[in-house]
Amino acid sequence: MTPQKQLHRPTTPVLVLDWGGVLSTPVQDAFDSWMAAAEIDPKSFMRVMREFHNTSDSPLHRRERGEISVSEFEEALAPHLFTLAGQPVSADGLMAKMFEHLKPNPAMLQVVELARENGWKTAVLSNAWDGDHYDPDLMAQFDAVVLSDLFGVRKPDLNAYEAVIKALGVEAGDCIFVDDMRRNVLAAESAGMQAIQYEPGVEVLLSELITSGAPS
Repeated sequence: MTPQKQLHRPTTPVLVLDWGGVLSTPVQDAFDSWMAAAEIDPKSFMRVMREFHNTSDSPLHRRERGEISVSEFEEALAPHLFTLAGQPVSADGLMAKMFEHLKPNPAMLQVVELARENGWKTAVLSNAWDGDHYDPDLMAQFDAVVLSDLFGVRKPDLNAYEAVIKALGVEAGDCIFVDDMRRNVLAAESAGMQAIQYEPGVEVLLSELITSGAPS
């Protein structure tokens, strides 16, 4: 694990976590599995994802803000995709196929359980493409769940962080935020949170922080 910044345990601690790539296995791994199974040309996928991510009002960002439906996003994405044989890709059920191989991250779920056992509040703050891949039983275990398409705001917009702070009824300084995207980490810091970028091994750092103020 690369060196991470020093975190301190808040007086009233809250753990706020991204879903994809933090509480789940890496999103790109899921996409790679989908592309391999469906024989999707990776270049076509990476090209459109780069365009959608870098355009402020792209179909992706509009979907994440809940401005268009899942099916509308699928219809916008599919024409940019091709198979390795050069054939078009169907929009029907595209999101379900793309996220089929996304699984929970057991190591981080253990951190969440440890946090709750030690009196921490926990929350999910996620940019949502398709709400169907969020396990409802798992989400019910958190004190707050802020999905971008339901709240109309996406990370790294500072209003996304304000939404989870308000939902929890806490102060920004109470929150430790974990995300796999650097830009979202920097935005969380701008919102007044302590924040850290996820990578394997962060679970150890967080577990030490959580138990550092626990009664002996």
